[in-house]
Amino acid sequence: MALAAPLSAAAQTQIRDLAFEPLRELTDDQKEVFYKVANQALCPCNCPLTLAGCLKDKQPKCKRAAILGRFIARGVQKGLTTMDILTELAEGFSGSQAGAAVKFSKPPAHTLRGRAGAKLQIVEFADFRCPHCREAVHFVEQMLSALGDKVEFSFRHFPLQNLEPSVLAAEAAEAAGAQGKFVPMYELLFKNSDALTRDDLIKYATQLKLDVKRFTKELDAHTYRPKVMADKEEATKAGVQGTPAFFINGREFKLERTLENFKDRAEYDLASDTECAN
Repeated sequence: MALAAPLSAAAQTQIRDLAFEPLRELTDDQKEVFYKVANQALCPCNCPLTLAGCLKDKQPKCKRAAILGRFIARGVQKGLTTMDILTELAEGFSGSQAGAAVKFSKPPAHTLRGRAGAKLQIVEFADFRCPHCREAVHFVEQMLSALGDKVEFSFRHFPLQNLEPSVLAAEAAEAAGAQGKFVPMYELLFKNSDALTRDDLIKYATQLKLDVKRFTKELDAHTYRPKVMADKEEATKAGVQGTPAFFINGREFKLERTLENFKDRAEYDLASDTECAN
């Protein structure tokens, strides 16, 4: 989907009479912005219509058009301009499809949540000291609660500085994971992101009733540092520059981090891009 329609598409009749449910919640002024966007953006399914044309002529066949229509309506309600929304459509949806999806390595089972092998493969790269990553914990829980066994979610490490305590905290999570307590340790590390010294990490291992002697030995030997740095290398190759970074089926999620946007991108990625082409 292009940012705006080429002349041949832009010359199509301007559509202003869609029977599209989200329009019911918009004011007249908001509908004006919606139609400006929908009459400029191209259908995302490789047909010769604008998004408005596809919403008018090919519903419910074109799932991607309906998804983008919902997204536009939410943007209009937030007060975004026509160009703001067109830019988000290009960067968050069509841009996400450019190039091949990243093929990440298979994660250890202890880092997985949701259902292994689900169609939606969600990967997060994060740093336990990063305040934005700490804020994202609530979003992850929302996402897992809403999507349940429809997703396979894996947490991966991206320490922003290759120094303690970020790296050591990531190693502690892996050491706890080796004893079946990755998620409880992950929760403690984010809850106490300002207290991640070696002594703090051993205290958390004690709280979780781990084999503390084994945990401490592995922490001091940096047993899991290669795993942590391998995660970071994968992230760097995938273009990650900051945290948190989320990927849906190997394509980075670049929209505002809301459950509605995340679900829209996930549905968009799973829908066929040729379902209304003929």
